[in-house]
Amino acid sequence: MLEEMLPFIGIPIAFLVFFVISRYVIPNLGGWKHLAKHYATSEEANTMMGEHLRIPVVKVGGLNLKNIVRFYKTNRGLFLSQRSFFRGNQPNLMIPWSAFGRVTHKKQFFTKQVHLEIGTPAISYLEMREKDFLLFKDRLPKGR
Repeated sequence: MLEEMLPFIGIPIAFLVFFVISRYVIPNLGGWKHLAKHYATSEEANTMMGEHLRIPVVKVGGLNLKNIVRFYKTNRGLFLSQRSFFRGNQPNLMIPWSAFGRVTHKKQFFTKQVHLEIGTPAISYLEMREKDFLLFKDRLPKGR
């Protein structure tokens, strides 16, 4: 009898565990919360006046976020927003161009990666493919 009921009990429990982890645990890992202390904004992605950048994979403070973060290149800075399901209680970010620090190029497996420090001293970092970095490199302060 209990064996027959196991799928009806196990599936909702597994879903609940997945929901809690993806909604409350993962958003608090990495560097997003550190960046939010300095660069949080109440603006929403649908109000952004800027170019939407298609950057599929980014590491924010060491946490790999694949197809979760939306980027907008604006006059004021780089706007970052997590897709609503994965957002948890994390705010959107507006990182001014002047906040970008040292840029380090490195090779990881067969791709070129760029490591961007944010803040002075560094609060956190973004890491992405070099071809994605080139989409907004022109807005960074000269010499970076």
